[in-house]
Amino acid sequence: MRTGGCAPVDKSGWQALAVASSSGVATAVLVALGVLGGRWLDGRAGTTPLFEVLGLFLGLGVGGYAFVRQLKRLLGGSGR
Repeated sequence: MRTGGCAPVDKSGWQALAVASSSGVATAVLVALGVLGGRWLDGRAGTTPLFEVLGLFLGLGVGGYAFVRQLKRLLGGSGR
């Protein structure tokens, strides 16, 4: 019979949570930077919302690329 204490910690679950949360934060920051940079360029060039949308997709693409690299490195792939 167990007395007190918490259940054993599954290290792989915490590792997966860390990867997901750090990737989510990184992608959110990259998207925000892309949108804000695009909004600034649109203001200078008068092309609203062209650069804002391009910045959004660029931020999503770079965030996705970074996530895949991190996942490969975690799973033992090359991850260059």
